[in-house]
Amino acid sequence: MNSRPAFTFYSYLLRVHASHNPHLSSSRQHQIKRSYDVLKPLFDQHIAGDDGQAIFEGKDRWGEVLATCPVESIVNKMTAKWSRTSDDSSSSEKWAQLEAALEEYTAKPKEVKRAMLNKGFELEKWRLELVSII
Repeated sequence: MNSRPAFTFYSYLLRVHASHNPHLSSSRQHQIKRSYDVLKPLFDQHIAGDDGQAIFEGKDRWGEVLATCPVESIVNKMTAKWSRTSDDSSSSEKWAQLEAALEEYTAKPKEVKRAMLNKGFELEKWRLELVSII
């Protein structure tokens, strides 16, 4: 699957999610995953990458991205880390740090996950939407 059909299909699925239709068939879920897998390296290189748009370079740019994140604890953690005067991490490094924070949040024990199921869905949707901006 090349990137243009993947993006088109992915955009369609985001519209489906936006209409609050959480019941996607397993084949659709597989297609979302495949589309994400196609778009993710492109996002890494051309959007978050230091040689691309570097959307995490500078507080005004990463601040706009973090403002769209649905999980306040992640926003607060990244803002505190990246606002330090000693922080000299590049856009690529900030993206890697944000990805690690997203993984850490979604890797919580099952009993905690149940309590935050809706936030987890919102977070995954946000991650997919963020990568689909290319």
